[in-house]
This record gives sequence, structure tokens and C-alpha cells, in this order.
Amino acid sequence: MKPDLVIGLGNPLMGDDGAGAAAAEVLANDRTLARHVDVISADTDVLSCANRMERRRRVLLIDAVEGEVPGAFPCCANPHRSKGSSTRITSRPPPCSPCSAR
Repeated sequence: MKPDLVIGLGNPLMGDDGAGAAAAEVLANDRTLARHVDVISADTDVLSCANRMERRRRVLLIDAVEGEVPGAFPCCANPHRSKGSSTRITSRPPPCSPCSAR
């Protein structure tokens, strides 16, 4: 089985819409992570990565979404769910330096 895959999504030319692509770039430069996980940026075309998702135990998509709570992490998957169901979990991490300055 291939290593887990992280795919960063978004358009860096559109400001914060490029957050997923920027996160993928940071993760791709982490030498420790690179030994265990493949990291790629798909820009705005996740379907172009479909063949790279095959035979992976896990695929994590990182993308910016418009939401009610800045910094919230919506999770649209539950590894223990029954087939056909989904779970949405939202949690708020401690604010980062730029966020706490507001």
C-alpha cells in the first residue's frame, strides 16, 4: 500500500483561497513528514490527482472554506462511520498570532 497522501487545494492568486496550496508547500518541505506521507498541491483541480489517490489508506484534502468561525476546522469524515453516513466535526484551535491581534 502507498503512503498516506495530503493534497493542498486552492488558488494562491486569490488570496486566502490559496491556504490549502500554501499548507501543502509547508508540509512538503518537512523532512520528517516526507518519509511517511506524500504531499502534493492540486491548485483548483482535485480530479487531476485521482490516479495518485488510488491504493492509499488515507487521503487528506486541505482547502479554504468560507465559514462562520475563522480558524475552525470542519471535518467531513469519520473513520468509524457506517457506509453512506458522514459526520461533521467543528473545533476551534487556539488563535494564531495574527488572529489574536484582531
